[in-house]
Amino acid sequence: MLANLIRGHPIKSPKTTDLWPITFVRFNTSLGKPKPVTVKAPLDSGGSESLVTKKFVKKLRLKKSSNSSTVWTTPGGEMHANQKVKAQFTMSELHEDCLIEWNPHVAKALGKYDMIIGRDILQFLKIDLRFSDNIAEWDGGELPFKDGKATLEEAYHIAEGNVMDGTVSHTKRIIDAKYQKVSEGRP
Repeated sequence: MLANLIRGHPIKSPKTTDLWPITFVRFNTSLGKPKPVTVKAPLDSGGSESLVTKKFVKKLRLKKSSNSSTVWTTPGGEMHANQKVKAQFTMSELHEDCLIEWNPHVAKALGKYDMIIGRDILQFLKIDLRFSDNIAEWDGGELPFKDGKATLEEAYHIAEGNVMDGTVSHTKRIIDAKYQKVSEGRP
């Protein structure tokens, strides 16, 4: 009887998809004239520093890390990086016009991601990861968490209602007004 009182009724977890704080970053791959590519990057509060895959930095200036090699222990094993790169990128899903310059570590590969935005950038930019409502927030901009398998085509969203509703309504009123003038014989 006492065991039943202590155990109580189990709380069932709701069925949800596996949502992650993921963004699609516009990463500049070239010195001089910008040549941005879109890369998939988790906002990783578990990662102490940011990383980018080597294939995107071939035309940028690489520099040796201050340590001979930085090593991270991950669920997939140890990961080594001995170079950093001066990178420029935007996180346009949160802020379209904010160019970020950072020196992420360069890794040979990052699994299913092209870049990892670690705590170094998250803290510096004051990006909040709100797991209570699955939102990443930065300076008023909000980004809903995505399914881990999200693609670029599924990524972009309109956070403030449907902006097009007002535009379509306004355009319809203009067309209706012009039609009415023509049907009344006015130019």
